Amino acid sequence: MDLNLAAVRTESSLGNLLLLNAANLSLIVVVLALLLQSPHRQYDVGFKARLLSQDYAYLAWLCVMLVSMVYSVSPGSTFRAVLLPTFVWLGTLTLCHMQCTDVIRIVLFVAVVAAILSLAALPLLGGDFAYQPVSSTGASELRGIFDHQLRLGALAGLALGLIGIAALNGEIPQIRVRSSIVCVACVVLLLLVLILSRARLYVADAAIALLLTALLSRKGLRKVFSLLLISVVSIIAASNLGTILDKLTDMGFDATLTGRTAIWSRAMNGITDDTRLLGHGFGTFKLPEFDYLYPINYRASHAHSSYLQALFETGVLGLLVLCVLIIVQLVVAWRYSVRCNKFSYSMFLVLYAALGSTTGLVYADARLTPIFGLMMLFLAIESRSSINLPGISRSDKTTRTSQLTMVPGVWKPRGHRSQ
Repeated sequence: MDLNLAAVRTESSLGNLLLLNAANLSLIVVVLALLLQSPHRQYDVGFKARLLSQDYAYLAWLCVMLVSMVYSVSPGSTFRAVLLPTFVWLGTLTLCHMQCTDVIRIVLFVAVVAAILSLAALPLLGGDFAYQPVSSTGASELRGIFDHQLRLGALAGLALGLIGIAALNGEIPQIRVRSSIVCVACVVLLLLVLILSRARLYVADAAIALLLTALLSRKGLRKVFSLLLISVVSIIAASNLGTILDKLTDMGFDATLTGRTAIWSRAMNGITDDTRLLGHGFGTFKLPEFDYLYPINYRASHAHSSYLQALFETGVLGLLVLCVLIIVQLVVAWRYSVRCNKFSYSMFLVLYAALGSTTGLVYADARLTPIFGLMMLFLAIESRSSINLPGISRSDKTTRTSQLTMVPGVWKPRGHRSQ
């Protein structure tokens, strides 16, 4: 992504933009319909979840975002920006009695449909619609029915990662369809759109998240050795970062990350001594007040890094709270994995979201991505499915629903007897 390119943000035509928005809206409607239908078939639906540790951490983050309205350059924008993350969190508490495999089936269905429609857009609507208007790699980048190829690639990477965790858990029979040919075709289709989208950073993020989940999950000493190895490698890499980047550049690697470093530099120019601690207010990065940070021919709508955007909008305080939130979510996912001796879907998603936030916007933004929403949902499901297992802390025991007890996969009233 070259900031000197003119018309970088062109959308081909108004018709294309309307079709893209209609396609995205249709997918959202399908997801909501499937999510709301599944619990009615198998579960006792209703808002019954008591708050757990990750909920309190999330509430603390929301409170900091809301308080930033007091000093925000646009209090109204900040207030509106807090609404969607709040509704997403409340929604996960309502759907937390679903089974993970049911959610995965829905995600895979939506991902496959999106992949089919994206590939069909090539012959039906032409390359001007189906490909990214301005390529960051110099090659054609398939965006399909999405307004950016990274969104298509991120969705495909998410779906394939969930399939990988399901395979490790031996749960493929619970998420697959009857026909093996259809199953293989769907995986090939997802791999194809992942390659054509050229979302290289999200591919790397998904692969690393999947590897770390495999290494750190379940009981046993293996995860301790894995953690030590990861720590040593990270320290060595951090201490030799300059040398590593020089060698990668010599090998043809784009050290600017397709222009992201220039975006980061300009965003940092908007952080002054007066705003370093508390920021400009949550949800304000894209406001006209900060158009001066970018050239006329390209105005970045976000900082291309959740952590940098958090620093810009909510200062050091907001960034610190965000990091604490991620750590709490990782610990909750890891505790579930150890108690249930399973590979955690939520751990994969938290790692995927945290890694993707380095070069993209997953956390700390009003326009939440499917990755973030699914991560919150899987955390709500897994944390509550292990609430009655041995080893749970006293603090989480006190949050257990007073009127409900848990049996595998189903919430039932206390005192209920199986027929």
